[in-house]
Amino acid sequence: KPEAFSLNEINEVILAEKVTAAQIEVSKANVTQHEAQLVLLKKEIEETIIRAPFTGKVAIRYRDVGSIVGPGIPILRLLSSDEPWVRFAVSERESRFFENGSEIFVLIPDSNDRIVGYVKNISPEVESFSGMVTMEATLNVPDEISNLIRPGMLVKVTNSIQ
Repeated sequence: KPEAFSLNEINEVILAEKVTAAQIEVSKANVTQHEAQLVLLKKEIEETIIRAPFTGKVAIRYRDVGSIVGPGIPILRLLSSDEPWVRFAVSERESRFFENGSEIFVLIPDSNDRIVGYVKNISPEVESFSGMVTMEATLNVPDEISNLIRPGMLVKVTNSIQ
């Protein structure tokens, strides 16, 4: 019964109701703001994840977890496990005998086995300190000798069967 309460008590309840409604609106706005911050933080975290464009193994870790890096700073050295390849260099004079798609042969040390490969990338410039041109080639490694191949091993590369 409203007449059981004084006008002052009724006004206090109405005021408390308005204050509570305002607090609810502020809380809803805070929730919306925190949800937006959460979306931004999730996006920032997603941008810190580094994914290689190929399947591979970490060969060298140059930076520790939590290190701050910028563009062009090496973090890891990855070795592709999908497609075996070789990096080699030839003299500027010999480089004219190679082009993308050229057949090469890789001679495995301590073995009579050789692997056929095909030039995939040729550096567009001659290294000034060595006078060499760097190239990369994909390799067709037969299953029966795949156990002889190790990442980083030294091999002899030639463009003729020798």
